[in-house]
Amino acid sequence: MIELRKLRVELGVDEQRALLATLQVRPVLVERILAAQAQDPLICTLQAEVESGDRTDCLVRNDGALMVGTRLYVPNDEALKKEILEEAHNSAFAMHPGSTKMYHTLREHNWWPFMKKEIAEYVRKCLICQQNKHDGVWVIVDRLTKSAHFLPVRANYTLNKLAKLFIDEIVRHHGVPVSITSDRDPRFTSRFWTKLNEAFGTQLRLALPFILRQTNSIYWDEIGEHRLEVADDVERTTEQGVVRFGRRGKLSPRYIRPYEIVERVGPVAYRLALLSDLSRLRDVFHVSMLRKYIFDPSHVLEEQPIELQEDLTYVEQPVQILDRKMQVLRSREIPLVKVLWRSHTMEEATWEPQDQMREQYPYLFE
Repeated sequence: MIELRKLRVELGVDEQRALLATLQVRPVLVERILAAQAQDPLICTLQAEVESGDRTDCLVRNDGALMVGTRLYVPNDEALKKEILEEAHNSAFAMHPGSTKMYHTLREHNWWPFMKKEIAEYVRKCLICQQNKHDGVWVIVDRLTKSAHFLPVRANYTLNKLAKLFIDEIVRHHGVPVSITSDRDPRFTSRFWTKLNEAFGTQLRLALPFILRQTNSIYWDEIGEHRLEVADDVERTTEQGVVRFGRRGKLSPRYIRPYEIVERVGPVAYRLALLSDLSRLRDVFHVSMLRKYIFDPSHVLEEQPIELQEDLTYVEQPVQILDRKMQVLRSREIPLVKVLWRSHTMEEATWEPQDQMREQYPYLFE
């Protein structure tokens, strides 16, 4: 009766006659799998071998279903397998899990050859996952035990976000580290990160630039080269002044619809074939603002209104003052500071007037 209440089923008894009923709930998808098994020649052959005792890795249930252990054998029906994958990935209760989690969920009750590979390929082609999910992994390795933490991140995470993630995932479990060895990413050379390590009492050690390896077994992923070809499609990021109507902040996808690459402009920039609603934008974009689009015939690219910010000027943000000097002129001296800018290397630091930088960015001089 408890199960019936959960299903909101009401039973009534007639005044003159009693009613005896049996309620059985069986998924329609299971019935379709059983019907497809009866039409599959390979499964019919396997069932015959199991019944004759030639195969012991499978069994036939009382209703005639072929099982692999306790899992139902799904026949090689593309439409049926696609429906199973969509239900496990796109339903309101699934919420687009990764390939590993989705595989462990499905393998509890279903099985078919190359199941794990097909699930990984399906998740890789999911349009929503391509537009919204993490695009990087922050690897933190203990130098003594070689135990590692792999934290999913995004390339646009601010230093505050990374610091909170570091405290929640590393400091909370292992305590404050004695020393940290990291690369020279501008976020880790900034004044904020330096002050954070000073507050922890942690010694910060920066690796030498242009050395494509770290200590022991930690290696950079810049080894090798990957280029986008002109025939490829890419997705444009929404981080540089492009937002959708009614969908802002966390609800706005990180990448908008795919666009065709027209030509390659330099080693790290591409020209895209933009639609008329983005005619105000310059059609050349840096590779950091693009992501390769994985095509799938099931993708439905709907036309959605796109809103452009009025001010599309890209403003560079300074992260640290590296050096100071005096520029001597004929009649006066001008104090200059060497500024490291966000998303730039140490060699791209520029000399700027100290008074101007102090007025615009006072936090650099605190």
